Amino acid sequence: VFASIRQCRTENGSFDPGYLGEAFSGDEIGRITGMQVTRSKLNKNDIEILRENLGILREEKTEAAVSQNGTSMESIEDLIRKKRGK
Repeated sequence: VFASIRQCRTENGSFDPGYLGEAFSGDEIGRITGMQVTRSKLNKNDIEILRENLGILREEKTEAAVSQNGTSMESIEDLIRKKRGK
């Protein structure tokens, strides 16, 4: 969706969901329009909020990667104990 919106803005100078008819079905355009309406109702919806949310997502992604890869300090200590047979 983002790539199509960006292409639309590049080609037309602005975004209108009607321009997306070639790329998306009527149902998908309805959902995109619904998201746009929901977003416009937010009280605080500026670039700072976007940055804060991206930071939170990055932190959660890093935490998830650490726990999945078993690279946390506790996991490393567990591996050492297992290798030593303790």
